[in-house]
Amino acid sequence: MNQIRSYSEKNASIQGKNPWIPEETYETIVKSMIIPCVDIVFYTRSDEAIYLAKRVVLPMNSYWCLGGRIFFNDATLEEAAARSVARESGLTIDLNRFKFVCNHLYSWEAIAQGYFTGRNLATIFSCEATIDEIDKISKTLNETEFDKEFGLQRFDRQRLLDTNVHQAMIDVFDQLFSE
Repeated sequence: MNQIRSYSEKNASIQGKNPWIPEETYETIVKSMIIPCVDIVFYTRSDEAIYLAKRVVLPMNSYWCLGGRIFFNDATLEEAAARSVARESGLTIDLNRFKFVCNHLYSWEAIAQGYFTGRNLATIFSCEATIDEIDKISKTLNETEFDKEFGLQRFDRQRLLDTNVHQAMIDVFDQLFSE
């Protein structure tokens, strides 16, 4: 039996269960714990570029990748990544396409729930994408979190440096293209 299931298959088995916790509870957790997350950096090897969106909400209201919290009912980190991509873009990605890059500990001065420090431990995955997939994601980004007009844009290393993106995105770029 194939042990790897798509996000859609997994989601069908957990429908009706709400993994979100109330905002006031989440605020207490954020103030006292590091929150586990997944981040997904789409890239194209042929032109040595990563593709970032422009987030419009805290904690990272700047150029960033797709991602989100890891839920207790995510069986694997890849399932958390697939769920996050589906939620933020509507695109279903096969779990085998997510490749581990690194873990990164982020610290934030303010988060969406308020102006207090938050910390996330993110498992960062890469996903090689086609231009058609990049275009689809650009058109279907969740507008409550991303600037839809900006979409998903190409960043080579120089553009990453010129736009002063978070060091984690430069580190991911260097890991992807240092081979």
